[in-house]
Amino acid sequence: MPKTSIWIPDAVGAIEHDAVRGVDYVWRPELATRTIDWMQRHLRHVKGPDAGKPLRFSEWQLRFFRALYGWRVAGHEHWRRYRRAYVEIPRGNGKTTMGAAVGVKQLFGRRGVVVVGVATDREQANLVFSDAAGMVRADPGLSGKLDIIDSVRRMRRKDDYGGRYFLLSSEDQLAHGYHPDLIIFDELHAQPNRRLWD
Repeated sequence: MPKTSIWIPDAVGAIEHDAVRGVDYVWRPELATRTIDWMQRHLRHVKGPDAGKPLRFSEWQLRFFRALYGWRVAGHEHWRRYRRAYVEIPRGNGKTTMGAAVGVKQLFGRRGVVVVGVATDREQANLVFSDAAGMVRADPGLSGKLDIIDSVRRMRRKDDYGGRYFLLSSEDQLAHGYHPDLIIFDELHAQPNRRLWD
């Protein structure tokens, strides 16, 4: 297994701390399983030796997704406990594939979802977007529900005019005013400053 840095707070310590604050969480593994199963059922690898094969996550990716999607706010199980996650792992271990899969899955959640891909430059931001677009194109059921506009690197749901996926980079002058449901921030460490993050 590759050396990884996955930032999701220690579950036991976080639960004890949250109990003091009066916040309770519940473990809903079926919600994590439903999300993982959807991604592995609908999405395919788009590059490398597995290109064209159904997406299969490695064990470290599954642990990450289970924590991210399985912990919920008690009494409000549609709210995930973790709203921010950080993955740092050497090249070639599936970060781009994970980001693309999460972006596509988010588009097929509730209506009006806004997914934003962010990176230092447009080409870097396009890496995750290109994989996401390739995953959509590889599934006839999904490709019929999305318009993919390669020239401007955008996807939008045909049945939901608010649901869209687009790119921003530190090169963009106006990177504010959006209300994204999901931000896929690639190569965060390479940002020249905090302007785009903030």
